[in-house]
Amino acid sequence: MRAYMADYDDTLPPAERWSDALLPYVHERSLFVCPSGQNRVCSYAMNAAVGGLRTEEIGTPVVLLFESDAGWNAAGGPELMPAQPRHFGGDRVGMTDWTANYKARAYEKTGLTRRWLKKYGILGPSAWAPRGGSGTRR
Repeated sequence: MRAYMADYDDTLPPAERWSDALLPYVHERSLFVCPSGQNRVCSYAMNAAVGGLRTEEIGTPVVLLFESDAGWNAAGGPELMPAQPRHFGGDRVGMTDWTANYKARAYEKTGLTRRWLKKYGILGPSAWAPRGGSGTRR
């Protein structure tokens, strides 16, 4: 991601084709696949709210990449997270400040089953929306 941004004036790739845009910068397609993921094409999605933005337009760190089963070039928000968390009741997310975090999910227990809360159980709504600069896309 950072190599792409270095070539494109510190701008993130367009969300709708982020995987294609990064492909020339990676050594293997396998880097797009989480070993714990069900989808073997791409195990991640990009936060659509930050696609095409420059870093100074984002402000406070927000989610950049997150686990998803939606496939290649998937972009959106928490609705694209896997129904079941992949890592000990939680998910891994990459933030726009280049940190990678583990976030445990909340769940509702009904009898012997758990319903994992993925929309805001992992991160609040403010973690998905850029809040800095003009917010205009390039």
